[in-house]
Amino acid sequence: LIGNNQKILMPVKTRETMGGGHALLFTRDIHKAIAVAKDNGFSCIPVVIAESWGGNLDELNCENYIYIQENPNQLDKINPKLEAELEALVSTFAEIE
Repeated sequence: LIGNNQKILMPVKTRETMGGGHALLFTRDIHKAIAVAKDNGFSCIPVVIAESWGGNLDELNCENYIYIQENPNQLDKINPKLEAELEALVSTFAEIE
């Protein structure tokens, strides 16, 4: 999403596997996406869809994020939650000029 003066990047990361190295890679990828966005002048609003993930969202280097704790294959459960989360961020999107 690009406004007149601000660019916003919304990476979406999903995860089905549980535990161990997969969770560490998943967390590393989220932090890397945020860092790359910031390094390139973007604000970042990550969307995390994961049924079992123990990452600490408060440690993310961004003001806003969306976390949906569901299996990423269950779109009937994800879609209404994602819609509600995006609605909650309308004011953030409205600030994009």
